[in-house]
Amino acid sequence: MVAQALVARAEDVAPYLQRFVDETLGGNKLLCLRTPVADKTLKHILDGSAKWVGEELVDDLFARGLGRPDLYREINFVPNPTWSQERWLRWKAGCESD
Repeated sequence: MVAQALVARAEDVAPYLQRFVDETLGGNKLLCLRTPVADKTLKHILDGSAKWVGEELVDDLFARGLGRPDLYREINFVPNPTWSQERWLRWKAGCESD
């Protein structure tokens, strides 16, 4: 389960990662070495068993893993659908008070 307020569909993130894995020798290991993502998590994103990916992980994967921070703008982030409305509103209120 993703604990972040903003998430992206794993199916939207996976093609960028899969292209890197396919074109790079040892691509899976390299992504795991460059980022805080566990091999198991990366596998779930790539095989479609993960539904959501947190915003910070997407940023890490694209910026540090792929070396392409510009790809972040290609992804649509939405409020975490596993959060209650109350939790989302508390998070949003905290962001607006900063």
